[in-house]
Amino acid sequence: MNTITTINTNTNNVMMSSVEIAHHTGKSHSHVLRDIKDMFKALEIDGPELDHTEYQQILDQRGYTKEIFLNYRFTECLVTGYSPKLRLAVLDALKAKIAQLEQQNTPKLPLTYLEALEQLVAKEKETLLLTQQVQEAQLQIEQQTPDVQFAQAIKASSTNLTMSEYAKVISKEVGFGRNTLYSFLREKKVFTSKNIPMQAYINKGYFVVVESIHNNVINLTVTITPLGQQRLLTFIQKHK
Repeated sequence: MNTITTINTNTNNVMMSSVEIAHHTGKSHSHVLRDIKDMFKALEIDGPELDHTEYQQILDQRGYTKEIFLNYRFTECLVTGYSPKLRLAVLDALKAKIAQLEQQNTPKLPLTYLEALEQLVAKEKETLLLTQQVQEAQLQIEQQTPDVQFAQAIKASSTNLTMSEYAKVISKEVGFGRNTLYSFLREKKVFTSKNIPMQAYINKGYFVVVESIHNNVINLTVTITPLGQQRLLTFIQKHK
């Protein structure tokens, strides 16, 4: 799954995943997951919750643990039991991650008038490119529309929509709202039981799943692309 993760660069809030810890220590990922679970057991913590402020668990489509994110405090606690060499490797990686994220989030101000003009031109080109992409996407949708009824349902959308927005757009065409739409998608194995698209449909470009961390809480946002809007409506009309 292609995701985008946004992390607060405060030292106490930066998260490191079990995959990263395995990489920096040379330990197998399964052993790192075992070490984390042993640590939670010793700390009398039931397990990594999805919405805890200091650690989160990421599950795969089968419901198994894919990876676990720990904040700086718990990462440091975990590697305390490792050898000095492995402990130092992880802590150095954490500090480097903090420094990199802080640098990325620090806006680069123009030093000269020429640099300011170059940034302005680059921004204008980016805006024009986005506008062109939106227009091309809208044209493609209209060309591929099988009938007028479908065009009327999605003509207001030329960009990705949230599932709630999409449900409102097609509600008159399909005769039901968001909750029924989710139920339908789960029943037809388009979505998982957690209302996340199956990987096959993400790979086809129908959906985009964006992962973000806000106040140390992992959120997954599902949006449906213009292509997905067309294909899904056709699928619903055929199978409902």
